[in-house]
Amino acid sequence: MPGVVTYTYTYGGSAVTVPAGPDGTASAVLTPLTTDTQYLEVTSTFADGTVSETAYYSFYPRSAAPPLTCDANGGAQPGQVVHCTVTPVQPGLASYGYSVRTWSTTGPEVAVQPAADGTAAFEFTAPALQERELLSVTVWSANAAGQRSDTSYTSFYVTPDPASLPRAVRAS
Repeated sequence: MPGVVTYTYTYGGSAVTVPAGPDGTASAVLTPLTTDTQYLEVTSTFADGTVSETAYYSFYPRSAAPPLTCDANGGAQPGQVVHCTVTPVQPGLASYGYSVRTWSTTGPEVAVQPAADGTAAFEFTAPALQERELLSVTVWSANAAGQRSDTSYTSFYVTPDPASLPRAVRAS
């Protein structure tokens, strides 16, 4: 815009002012941390100190969740070792994290360091269960500042072998 000396924008926090270039434009890099609707507000300040009305812009970023694959997508048996792989999507990737949960329990958050290519592999053992139960695996990545990406998840059933289950004995 002709005559603009600075632009002030608000994006998820405090206002930031950036100088306008000779052509009246400016740029800023915005990094969404979620796929929720993002809101940007901008005003222009002119050489005489006049401030424009606020302009508003909203957008929906693509998912920032790291892709997850596990080898038990068809189901698992109690005690089976499940192998999973995570692929990077976050700039400045420093680590991954995951947790495993059933209907009744949530496991601890476990940190995993990425390999040189940015991927990570981890494994866990399907819990010993007495009944068929849904098991969910949730993963995320984090940058050096500890900002987490969106989460990815997969789930599958853990089904005990019927022969290993206790049998009811009927008294006569």
